[in-house]
Amino acid sequence: MVPRFLGDGDHPWLAALLAEYDRSVGATRAQLESRLKAIELPAAPTGSRMMATAVLLSLTKDKICSAVKPALLRSTLFEEAVGATDRTRSISSAAAKLGLTAHELEQQLFADLPSERIVQELSSPLTPNDLALRSNLAFAQSLLFRSTSVRLELEGQAHAIVRQARLGGLICSVESTPDHERAQLDISGPVSLFHQTLLYGRSLSRLLPLLAWCDRFELKAALVLQERALEFRLRSPAPIFPSAEPRKFDSKLEARFAKAFARLASDWVLIREPAPIRAGCALIFPDFLARHRSDERRFAFIELVGYWTPSYLDHKRMTLRSAKLDNLIICVDDDLACEEGDWPSASGVVRFRRKLDPAQVLAAIEAATGSSPQDRRNVL
Repeated sequence: MVPRFLGDGDHPWLAALLAEYDRSVGATRAQLESRLKAIELPAAPTGSRMMATAVLLSLTKDKICSAVKPALLRSTLFEEAVGATDRTRSISSAAAKLGLTAHELEQQLFADLPSERIVQELSSPLTPNDLALRSNLAFAQSLLFRSTSVRLELEGQAHAIVRQARLGGLICSVESTPDHERAQLDISGPVSLFHQTLLYGRSLSRLLPLLAWCDRFELKAALVLQERALEFRLRSPAPIFPSAEPRKFDSKLEARFAKAFARLASDWVLIREPAPIRAGCALIFPDFLARHRSDERRFAFIELVGYWTPSYLDHKRMTLRSAKLDNLIICVDDDLACEEGDWPSASGVVRFRRKLDPAQVLAAIEAATGSSPQDRRNVL
């Protein structure tokens, strides 16, 4: 499936859409939506127009414009209306109490409703090209919500993409391509899961704008659309709006764990984001490396797993076992299971719910490392 992305030829009608927005600054949001829907754009394909309009509305800033809080207006009016038979007199009496005219009270009575809030100028100028790129991104993201699986081949910034996938808790395995020149990510799609599909789909869609920072990438997604199996392909340079440049980021779970581990295990130093580990043809990006301060031969890697299924964890353990990688501690949050069914505890695995106990992790590290030298051949 090759999607129809917006390009330079669509700029005239996109410019007209933006001009209508500018004319609607100061109107209500309901009026803006009506005007964007009514404007004649004969060159705009229906689907593309709907997507561009939705993106523009998602960027719209609005505010409540009322001299008195609308909730106070309503409560005062209701008090005046109790037992009254004349609507006009009730409105005039309530307005006088609040220092308003009757017309001002009626105009501001429901000013806090989303549809009645006043449209403001966009926080930053938006060009037709920007709107096209944002619309293309939104369209591609909507397709990923309908995916059963996604394969990404990356060259450059692979670690940043893997970090975001891990941060989002995606069910993902990482390998090198047969020529060992690129990283290959195989990711479960939302349609393949039974639980957490909406949140999972959002996490998956956040990868797309980061791809613009890769030197080269190719995405292949297996989709289910209207009960039809399709394949969606996207490769660089893709006309999608880029994210902010990738930066190092700690999740709250990681930050809390690192702080607690440092207090508990003074004999160990905890290093965040060590070099990736090769496990056969797969690449593993641990969250931490724990190294003993007095014996550098004793070290273990720590990986915090996000959303998971029993089959995903079984595959991961088989990969580690085949690579004879015994010093990787896997931490599994039971609240992030995406399928029914349990996964039995095992050595090298720490089970937890929301809060990771550093004492359990330390015990797993001690059991995995003992006091014998560790094999470093798998470390890249």
